[in-house]
Amino acid sequence: MAEHRWQPPPMNPSQTATNEPEPKVRVDEKVVRKMLQVNPGMRKGRTTVQVKKALEQGSALGSVDSNSDRDNARPGGPSAAHEFEETVGYFVRGKGAELRAKLADLETKRRGLDDEERALKQALRDQVMAFVAMLDAQAVATFGSGALAKHAEALRALGTSPADVLDCARRARR
Repeated sequence: MAEHRWQPPPMNPSQTATNEPEPKVRVDEKVVRKMLQVNPGMRKGRTTVQVKKALEQGSALGSVDSNSDRDNARPGGPSAAHEFEETVGYFVRGKGAELRAKLADLETKRRGLDDEERALKQALRDQVMAFVAMLDAQAVATFGSGALAKHAEALRALGTSPADVLDCARRARR
């Protein structure tokens, strides 16, 4: 089985793989494929890899001769600016859709975490109230307010207060 995919020879035969400079800009081949799907005229008989290399080297994709400019300027004909806007628009719309999908996923996770947090706080609050309710009624009445006041911050984190815990303990005994 072949290990490497066949690639056509370079467009400039004088430039070999050994002296080919490392491109300063890297272009994703998938993006080039999508761009060529949107604008097949930009291919001009070249392969996707050749177009990718041309982009990485900073070459212009369209021809710059005056005949093509006149053809592009005709009403109904595509202009270079229009093609450029379509290409950029396609890429930006794709990234926008990706962002919206990821944000929706994060929002779903956030709601799940919020529900889990509420359930955890409720369960722990119920355990604290049940524990205080099963203690001696006389001890809770005498020492409960002072003892629970020392833990007011922890009780606030659970969404309750020392007074609420004492009220719940009194109601549970009736």
